[in-house]
Amino acid sequence: MPPVGARARAMHYGMRLASRPSGVVLNYGGVSFIYDNGVYYSSIGREYEVVLPQVGMIVPSLPMRHSVMVRNGTRHYIHNGVIYRPIHRNGNVTFRVVGFI
Repeated sequence: MPPVGARARAMHYGMRLASRPSGVVLNYGGVSFIYDNGVYYSSIGREYEVVLPQVGMIVPSLPMRHSVMVRNGTRHYIHNGVIYRPIHRNGNVTFRVVGFI
């Protein structure tokens, strides 16, 4: 499995942690996820598994190490194969997951 996030040497999709990771809680589709610097976690019993995000999820920020691409005249950001589109609302910018590469 490919490494993910800022902890690329240690974190892989499917990897589980025994303790709750730091980060913000995102609720999407009736499921809670934890987002921490480009890494997404889902609670599995008493553990937290590294998972892919769901298309449509909105995150408050992107990790520092991301790429930029322009598609159809709109700037998109890529991190760990996840494509994000910025959302500008009330002077704030958040980022929506729009796909994968």
